[in-house]
Amino acid sequence: MKIYRFFTLSFLVLTILSCKKDHLSYDELYKKASEKYQEMHLLTQSISCGDISKWYVDTLLLDPTTRGYLPVSPTIKNKYDLLKKEHTNLLTKAMDADDRPYPNFVSLHMPVHFGIICQNGFAKVKTAEDFNTEQTRTALTERSETLQHYFKDKPCTAASDWIVTGIKKDCSQIWIPTIANQTYRNGFYAILTEYNTLYFHLTQLDKELQNCTPNSAPAPKSVRCENNKPIVVF
Repeated sequence: MKIYRFFTLSFLVLTILSCKKDHLSYDELYKKASEKYQEMHLLTQSISCGDISKWYVDTLLLDPTTRGYLPVSPTIKNKYDLLKKEHTNLLTKAMDADDRPYPNFVSLHMPVHFGIICQNGFAKVKTAEDFNTEQTRTALTERSETLQHYFKDKPCTAASDWIVTGIKKDCSQIWIPTIANQTYRNGFYAILTEYNTLYFHLTQLDKELQNCTPNSAPAPKSVRCENNKPIVVF
């Protein structure tokens, strides 16, 4: 009888411990997910750049309110994918257990990246912070030109098909006629997002830009079609 009670008690203790292990709090699960992310990050930094053109940027959810990127080489992809699967599983369990109010996970704002660079021999996802002042101004000029000529081959046949988009340049505003159709605008707004990210970065680098007085020119009223070209109306 004593032996039976001993084994029964042992079974109960093991069951309780097992349940405790399987029912971690969301804080513990978030911590484990974070540790798994660190493994993924260290893995991506475990090899030198090599041919950087073969790397790709992977997007992942870091926590309920943050998305991030990691550079991944084909040579580590299999191991990386296994770690990512474990990370995703832990994060999903944590979010399922977490009943605190958070923004809609799907609609989270994506941070902007500018591809992959090789820095000190290792791959890094490039962000606006990796641009110095001169590089930022050059990148802004290139994107400004692209944005202003993005719809140059699209004929203007109905003014109602167009809207006006503004971009900041120094202390003034540039107004760009833009096709209203969302399908056509997707590529335009991807470049616009990069532009705005770089412009904000420039304001952090250039103190004069922080203190300049914005141009008080009137805002545009509409777009009109003239010789099949969109013209901004003030």
